[in-house]
Amino acid sequence: MLIAIDVVTRKKLILVKQMYQRALTQSFTRHNPVSHIFSVIGFDLANETILKTIVIALDPTKNPSDSFQGILSQTENELSSKGVTIPDKVKIQHVRTLRNDAQHKAKYPSETDVNDCRTYTRDFLAQTFQDVWGEPFESFSLVDAIQNAIALKHLKEA
Repeated sequence: MLIAIDVVTRKKLILVKQMYQRALTQSFTRHNPVSHIFSVIGFDLANETILKTIVIALDPTKNPSDSFQGILSQTENELSSKGVTIPDKVKIQHVRTLRNDAQHKAKYPSETDVNDCRTYTRDFLAQTFQDVWGEPFESFSLVDAIQNAIALKHLKEA
């Protein structure tokens, strides 16, 4: 574990998981190119958000870059000083390329593109959660964001 998880970081990580799950649901929609575009955008958004979360968690005074490559460089610099590397860097850059093609060039992602985004993002998030926070990606739940103790208890029991 590289970074302790405070309340704000936990909420951000829960949001990353929610973005991933939404994109995952959309990625399984058959014969719907719009859902595939949204899934690719969602996978990329989850990747970008976790990178920004790392930068802010390691140096709260730093503002994350506006560009994806800038955020990637900032994250790489912050992590390398701690002896950690960004897992699957080339693959998440590929997800970004597919997102740019879909969003800016109106290119529909193929089934293979969507599958690649799904797999690359899942692997990247799982490894990053483990390497940086020492917790499995699967352990984060939207239920954890609920602050009402009674409601939280009932939802966890359910």
